[in-house]
Amino acid sequence: MQKKVASQKIQIYAHDTVSDSAKTGDAVNITAYISKDGASPAQSNDVNPTELDSINMPGVYIFDLLQAETDCNDFVLYGISATVGISIDIEHRTVVPANFADLVIPAPAATPASQAWVGA
Repeated sequence: MQKKVASQKIQIYAHDTVSDSAKTGDAVNITAYISKDGASPAQSNDVNPTELDSINMPGVYIFDLLQAETDCNDFVLYGISATVGISIDIEHRTVVPANFADLVIPAPAATPASQAWVGA
């Protein structure tokens, strides 16, 4: 995930714990909360996700993210279904700068001076 970039998506997986299978057709019952850099969670702007493909990828849903929702270094999305018995995976991402010029790379540690080897 890139920092401060619009039109990104994040996927979740919905699992039916009663039937022990992927849950399809549950998009209208799923909502999500986002925590940025460990702050208190706020509801995602995308009220309900879109189901990706109930046949080929059952249980996978996609949330569309706003640029403001990705303005962080540490991103956590917690999904909740109003349907009883549905468990949603938590998505945790480390956010990287969209522009590599913004990437801060620490200077290498000083190399210790070589020492003469003393053999016996």
